Amino acid sequence: MRATRRASLTQSDLSRAARRIDGRRTASSHATGSAAQLPIRGAASNLIFDDQRLDAVGGAMPLATPGWDTATHRWAIELTGGSSDFSVVEE
Repeated sequence: MRATRRASLTQSDLSRAARRIDGRRTASSHATGSAAQLPIRGAASNLIFDDQRLDAVGGAMPLATPGWDTATHRWAIELTGGSSDFSVVEE
């Protein structure tokens, strides 16, 4: 998966045991702003979200990069059910 600067909001909904997913978003810039949000509902293991590394997460947990509320370009990824080996990083 990849989010680009052209879209103002990119949405991805993943459910039912997502495994080995690697998401990359374009690097932030002061002029355009780029951010990601990852609300988790269910369980996740081996999760990498920018500089956050989580071995195991259960229940409802909202994650967002700094500046999510004011970024020009946003990527909203929703995980429901369960996931393993999932990463969303800035390139």
